[in-house]
Amino acid sequence: MEAIQFNSRIKLIVERFGAKQISEKTNISSSQIHHLKSKGETTGKNIIDIAEATGVNPLWLLNGEGPMMKGDPEITQSPAPEFNDDEIEMINLFRSASLQTKMKAFQVLNEDKNN
Repeated sequence: MEAIQFNSRIKLIVERFGAKQISEKTNISSSQIHHLKSKGETTGKNIIDIAEATGVNPLWLLNGEGPMMKGDPEITQSPAPEFNDDEIEMINLFRSASLQTKMKAFQVLNEDKNN
């Protein structure tokens, strides 16, 4: 998974917290915030100020590493499970079934699990 660019991370933060609030909490002007969103160039001080004002993980803000918010667990990607042909067929059958049929299948599986 490719990390999003710095200016895109800034856009996400501005959408979430609002440019005015960020500006007020950091003393970074609205025009500077606009510049960050469009050009993606800033100083280390601005990174720290924005991270402290919003609770955003400074490493994520700087280079896209780790979770977006401080304290959020980092999402790790595990390899996709490998299915054999029979399992793939069962998944495809389940996907194409009606909701009523899916509910019946769940009931049968739950009964089987409890016995």
